Amino acid sequence: MPLGMLISAAFLFAILSTGIGLLWWGWRRRSVGAKWAGGALIFTVVCLVVWCEIEQAATELNPIIRADAEILGTYADSTESFALLANHTFIHQTRYGRCPGTWSRTDFNVSFHEAGAATSIEMRFIQYFGKFRLLPRLPDDPDEWSASDGLPRQ
Repeated sequence: MPLGMLISAAFLFAILSTGIGLLWWGWRRRSVGAKWAGGALIFTVVCLVVWCEIEQAATELNPIIRADAEILGTYADSTESFALLANHTFIHQTRYGRCPGTWSRTDFNVSFHEAGAATSIEMRFIQYFGKFRLLPRLPDDPDEWSASDGLPRQ
């Protein structure tokens, strides 16, 4: 478990414990304010955990792509875009200009071969809430992946 996740879990546990303590103290002392504060803390922790679980379940890191037609289109954010065309060519657009080339796919990984370049750019597809996203930078640790980092299909 990465250190960041461990710290987050400890923080949530501390908030949950405080909420339970406030709720118990408010019950014993008949304090409506303490009951509400404790209940609010418990509710907040439960909502955060549920939200994290939903987002994690909605992210498929190794999607099944049956045909290239499923991934054709333009993947873009505010700084760059990749237009994948049916003839296995692409256009990479950045603020510095356009760069055409060819692309090839193996499972959920895609290689972009820019015209005139000796090397290729490796990326991968993920699915987030059923929609494909293109991850331009591959983190070493899968726990660091965030679906919001990928380029969404336009």
